[in-house]
Amino acid sequence: VYSYTDSGFRLILELVKDSSLTEVRDLDGDIKEEIVHEYSIAGLGRLERDLLRWKDIWRLEGETPVRVNNLFPQEYKSLVNLYNLALTKKEWIPDVSFYYPIIRCLKEKAELTIKNNLMDVESCFNKLEALLN
Repeated sequence: VYSYTDSGFRLILELVKDSSLTEVRDLDGDIKEEIVHEYSIAGLGRLERDLLRWKDIWRLEGETPVRVNNLFPQEYKSLVNLYNLALTKKEWIPDVSFYYPIIRCLKEKAELTIKNNLMDVESCFNKLEALLN
């Protein structure tokens, strides 16, 4: 959680360090900082937290935070690479094939984000909940 002053963003509270990473940086060189929040949609085991990841990018427009994932497609290419690895590597221990529907969903969202669509992962999270229940 950040506050914003004339000097920029200031960290107030850091959330679940092991499964999320939040940083403030200028992604496009426009002297405006964005908040990049990378997190896991599942807090199960370490492997699941590492594979079921997503990234949201926020920018302040006036005093309103706005999600701007679609403005930074380069940030999602590494996620697509992660999902491709998860879907093709056969020797995962434990076996992650149980999560393939979720990984495919996340990959699809990342690919759509790269194509300039503003995507969220709510449907992927819902698939995960359904799988676990």
